[in-house]
Amino acid sequence: MRIFVTGGTGLIGRKLLPRLVEANHEVFLLSRHEGPVSESWTTITGDPAVADESWLKRVDECDAVIHLAGEPVFAHRWSKKFKQKLWDSRVLSTQILANRLREKRRSNRIFLSGSAIGYYGSRGDEELTEKSAPGTDFLAQLCQAWEAAASEAENAARVVSIRTGIVLDPAGGSLKQMIPPFRFFFGGPLSDGQQWMSWIHIEDQVEALLFALNNSQIQGPLNLTAPEPIRNWGFSKALGDQLHRPSWFPVPEFLMRIALGEVTEVAVGSQRVYPARLSENGYSFRFTSLKNALANLLG
Repeated sequence: MRIFVTGGTGLIGRKLLPRLVEANHEVFLLSRHEGPVSESWTTITGDPAVADESWLKRVDECDAVIHLAGEPVFAHRWSKKFKQKLWDSRVLSTQILANRLREKRRSNRIFLSGSAIGYYGSRGDEELTEKSAPGTDFLAQLCQAWEAAASEAENAARVVSIRTGIVLDPAGGSLKQMIPPFRFFFGGPLSDGQQWMSWIHIEDQVEALLFALNNSQIQGPLNLTAPEPIRNWGFSKALGDQLHRPSWFPVPEFLMRIALGEVTEVAVGSQRVYPARLSENGYSFRFTSLKNALANLLG
C-alpha cells in the first residue's frame, strides 16, 4: 500500500515507520520540520493543521492515512492558549484529512486516526471498553471531538480511532519521565496510588496499529492498552523493583497541582481500560505483564 503518515517523528511514529517499510509499503511522512531523512520513505514538509495543497495532493495518491500528529499533552501547563494548541493539532488536523478523503475518494481506503483513553475521563474502578460512555473533562471532550472529526470520513474510508493508553518506551513519553526520580531514590506513587494505569509496551502499540491496518473487520474506536491494567502504586513498585530502587516516596497531589496545574487531573486520573476489540479480533499481545514489559525495556 501507499501510506500517508503524520506524527512520524513522535514516540510511536519513530517505531512505526520502519515496520511499515519492512512490510513493503510505500510511505509518505508529513513533518513540520525537515527530517527524519531516509531513503526508505518520502518526507514532505508541512503542518497537518494547515490545509496546503503541496501535501494534500499526496494524500490523494495513498491507500491509507495513519494520523498520529498532536501536541504532547504534558508539554506545558494548560493555559487557555496551550489548550487551543492541543485542540487544533488534533481536531483541526483530523478535520482537514477527513475532508480531503471525502473529496478525493478511492476504493478500500483506510484512515487510522489518533485518540486516547482520555476519552473516558477518570472513572475510578469501573472497567472500561470501547462501548463505555465518554467522560466530561477537557481531555475527554478533546478526544470526543477528535474522534468525531475522524468519523466524517466514514463514507470514504474504513475509519479506526486509536484510543492509546500509556505507551511504555524509555526513549520518551511517561516512562522516560518516571525513571529519573527512581534512579535518585525519590520514586513512588502519585497521590494515594489507587488510580488505575492502562499501559502498553511500545512494541505492542506498533504491532496493534499494523494489525488494525490489515484487519478489515476493525473499525470505529479501538483501545490500545495491555489486558492487565495496574494501580499506580503497583506500577511504582514494579518500576522500582526493575531499577533496584525503593518506591516508597509518594508525590502529594497538592504539590503536583502547584507544579502542573490542571494537567494534574490527567496524572492522577483513574482509567481501568481493557482492549476488548483487539481481543475479539484475535490480536495476541507480546507483553501482558507489566513486570515482563519493564524487564524487556529496562533490563
